[in-house]
Formats: sequence, C-alpha cells, structure tokens
Amino acid sequence: MKVQQIETKRGKRYILIGDDYAPIESVNRYLKYLDNLNKSPNTQKSYAYDLLLYCRFMAIEGIALEDLCMNENAGPLDILSKFMLWLQYPDYYDGILHFDAESASRSDRSINRIMSTVLEFYQYLAANNKIQQLEVYKMQMISGKFKPFLYELVKHKREVMSSIFKKPVTNPPVEAITREQYNTLFSLCRNTRDKLLLALLYEGGLRLNEALGLHICDLIDIEDNIIHIVARDNNENGARVKLHAEGTIYLPEYAVDLLLEYLNNDLIDYNTDFLFINLYAGVIGFPMEANTVEQWFGRLEKKAGFHVTPHMLRHGFAQEKLEKGWPLEQVQAYLRHKNPTSTEIYAKYTDAMKVKAMKEFLENNDYSEDMKALAKND
Repeated sequence: MKVQQIETKRGKRYILIGDDYAPIESVNRYLKYLDNLNKSPNTQKSYAYDLLLYCRFMAIEGIALEDLCMNENAGPLDILSKFMLWLQYPDYYDGILHFDAESASRSDRSINRIMSTVLEFYQYLAANNKIQQLEVYKMQMISGKFKPFLYELVKHKREVMSSIFKKPVTNPPVEAITREQYNTLFSLCRNTRDKLLLALLYEGGLRLNEALGLHICDLIDIEDNIIHIVARDNNENGARVKLHAEGTIYLPEYAVDLLLEYLNNDLIDYNTDFLFINLYAGVIGFPMEANTVEQWFGRLEKKAGFHVTPHMLRHGFAQEKLEKGWPLEQVQAYLRHKNPTSTEIYAKYTDAMKVKAMKEFLENNDYSEDMKALAKND
C-alpha cells in the first residue's frame, strides 16, 4: 500500500494503491474531488499520505473504509479513537508495555491534522450517500482576538463545528528574524540570485513558493518598484500562490537594483520564463524547487549561527512593520491573508510593543518622585 505520484496535464497528482497494486477507489475519488476544488498539489499530497496511514490501520483491523458505521464489533467512535491511539502510541496499541512511559510517535498537532483529513474524507462519503453522517462534531463559540470599540455591546461570537477528536494544542511562538539577522544572512550570500531571493522573502513578505513561482512577465512594472504576484496552477517546479491570493509588492531601491543586475547578468543566456532557476547545481536552467532552497537555508543557518527558515523572513517582515506602527489590517492586506485570523498570530508583538513603548516613556518621563511627594502630602 503506497502513495503513487502520477503526471497529468495539470502537473503532479497523487493516488493510493493497495498491496495488490489496485487503486483504492474511494480515496482516489476523494483526491480527485480535492483536485476539482483546486486544492494545491501539496495539499493533495498531504491528504494522500494521511489517508494512507488510515488505510493501513483499517487493513490491520480488517474493516473496509466504507464499513466504518456497519462494523459488528465496534462503532465508528471506537474505531476512530483506536486509530488515534495507533497513531500516537503504536506499541501500546500492540499490547507492548514499557517500564518507562512510551514516547508519543506523533505530536498532538500532527494527530489533529490527520484526524481532520480522515473526518473530511468521511464527510465527502456521507455527502455522496456512501455512509451515514458521523456524529463527531460539536458546536463551539468563538470570537476574534481583536475587539473593536463598543465590542461588548454587539454579539460578535459565532458558532463553529469542532471535532470531538481534536486534541488541545498550544500554538508555538511565531519565529521571525530581525532586520539585523536579515543583514547577516544577506552578507553571507555569495551570488546575486540568492541575495535577490532573500530580499523578496524579507522586503516583500513573500512565501517561498510565491517567490519561486514568479515569471519574468510578472516584472512588467518593475520600473515603479512593483512586482505582481500571479496565481498559476501548473508551474513546472510545483510552486503555487497559496489560496490564489494574488496581489502586488513594492520593493526598496536596492532590491530593484539587485533584480535588474540578476536579469542582465545571470538570466540573459537562458531561455526561461521563470525568475529563479538553477545556476550552480541540479539541472542548470531549470526552475528552482522549494526543497533546493530549504537545503540551502540549512547550510545558511550553520554559517549564520542562528535558526532560520524561508518563512521566518515573511514573519520578520510582519514583525518589523507592526513595530513601525502599521495597523494589523494593513499587514493583513499586504501579506494577502484572506482570513484575518491568519494575521492574528502576530498579536503578541502588539502586546510586546505596548510594554516597550511604556517602558521608553517612563524612562524619558519619570514622574514617580513627584507623585510620591504628592502622595505624602495627602
């Protein structure tokens, strides 16, 4: 049983095949449904591997995927909860006991992602009348973190469905690099292409795949320091604009100079539509892929002496702009977040900024002694 990559007219796609090499039809229909909804190939791949795990578990249990609600020995909740146990503590599931507590094989966050995939798969089957609807969701009241004026006078809370299998997790602190760290990384780059890529990630706040998906035609307004972010579904390197969130970015002059230098000196001899191509390793002239850049960042962080990933530059962009006084809504618009909750991860920075600003105010305007004297007079 494995995930099989296939080539289609729309690029790489994924299917599941069984131990007998026959397609697992219900899963593959679901993956095709995701493709029809224009889910990214990376999302489809992730769903395929999540469902591969579930298929392996159901094979161990001897239960067909569509028989979840018709099993004589266990109900759907029992089966799904056993699947969670198998994912997180496989030895305990197999009856193997440890003198010390067994370490979890997967984090709660990973378990939540996999369970979400499985439940969405069964929602799809239920909507197609293949199984009965699962009773695995509960209503939950939520509200946003950012409360406007007169917030308490208006009902802002809304109901959402939450899975009963969802484990509570604490969001880790957002990792971001500072301007000083960016300058260090920039100085460690040994060629114009790499400097330009860093500049687009940090100064433009781009996601890695958005940068790697840039075409030369997207630079039509570069004389005005503007680059267009264009959504394309079938880039050769698999790079896509997340959620088709198109837009524009405005670059500082040094980044524009870098870009023009790169076009005129490095790309001039290549017949390519892509902005970022392999120049020093891999298939020369082919568009760069995300794993190539991630490997380069692994080497870069060793030289720099601090942890860094491509996405930390995007976070650094947001942190710097908030510290300079940009409203959160403006950061959301520039980052092209369609959901404001995606931008709320930076809320802690606004709190830190408040404390920092108050400390600076008191350092420059300390009225403590005057107020102590007034208090004594009272």
